[in-house]
Amino acid sequence: MSDDAELKRLMSKRLAEMQQHAKEHKTVDNHDEPSPRDVVVSMLGYRGLEVLETAEKQFPSQASVIVSGLAKIISSGRLTEKVDGGDLVRVFAISGFPLRLNTRISVVKDGKAVSLADKISGRKP
Repeated sequence: MSDDAELKRLMSKRLAEMQQHAKEHKTVDNHDEPSPRDVVVSMLGYRGLEVLETAEKQFPSQASVIVSGLAKIISSGRLTEKVDGGDLVRVFAISGFPLRLNTRISVVKDGKAVSLADKISGRKP
């Protein structure tokens, strides 16, 4: 009988530890704050996300610093307007990190968009 009592005592002790552990982790999950990147992404306008992703690929550590700074400005309420891609390019350029973006110039003729390179070379699309 003492083995059964000992086993029940150990099981109840383990159950109490597991419940306490689950309770601690549940309270931590309730305090989730959005990451600085999420704050900035929520304020991005036209082509802003494309520019941000390009910046993160070209300058990963510097982009995270700039994003955290922008998140602080947005959280403080000093920036209330959407940030479009052009504005974000200027922020990185002023910070000393010029972004290399893929650009394509198209010419519309007879309702068809033709790249400028194809137009100059005379190739057909």
